[in-house]
Amino acid sequence: MPIINIDEDLSNAREGIPDKVLRGIERSFKKLWGFPDHILPDTDNEGVPFLTEKNFSQNIKFVIGVECPFFGKMLYLYFADGYDKVKINLTKFIEGLKPYVSDEDR
Repeated sequence: MPIINIDEDLSNAREGIPDKVLRGIERSFKKLWGFPDHILPDTDNEGVPFLTEKNFSQNIKFVIGVECPFFGKMLYLYFADGYDKVKINLTKFIEGLKPYVSDEDR
């Protein structure tokens, strides 16, 4: 199993994204993670936070302003490449949004 350098991967994912947009993405990740309810969310063995389908379905209202579990599920499937039971970390979350917010093409 290859060793993954989380800091390096996260740094690479952040390249080309304006700081203001990046802060918004990170806030959205925290809201989906369950941060507004002050509940200690799930992390993996290294303490890296991740999102599951449940996070997207239950907490999407904190990001878009309305409760819509179906949209949360669809968004989760987008980030999970169509698979169930995938853990979405911050790096994967940023990489999923990067094509829509990157200023490389502008």
